[in-house]
Amino acid sequence: PSVVAVRVEQAPLTRSSTPFDEFLGLNGKRPDARERRGSGTAFVVDASAGLLVTTSFVVADATSIEIVLDDERAVPATVVAADEDTQLAVLRVDAAALRGLT
Repeated sequence: PSVVAVRVEQAPLTRSSTPFDEFLGLNGKRPDARERRGSGTAFVVDASAGLLVTTSFVVADATSIEIVLDDERAVPATVVAADEDTQLAVLRVDAAALRGLT
């Protein structure tokens, strides 16, 4: 199977408010709260169906997922299933993007 890169974006971590938040007008929003980014790898297990397998912690709480092919194309992906016991997740992409991969 082919190996591809996985890039994810995750929502900012929520931080607990402090008594100073109201005083500073932050209303529980921290100015340093940025979207988090992560990366990993996935294996193409069925190119004709657009199915890949990765570790579940790579895509946990992701707001967007894309795979990056060896020709630098980035393709959006969705989680089909995730299992915390085995720590595996199945992703799906448009199968046309995986033509030529095995």
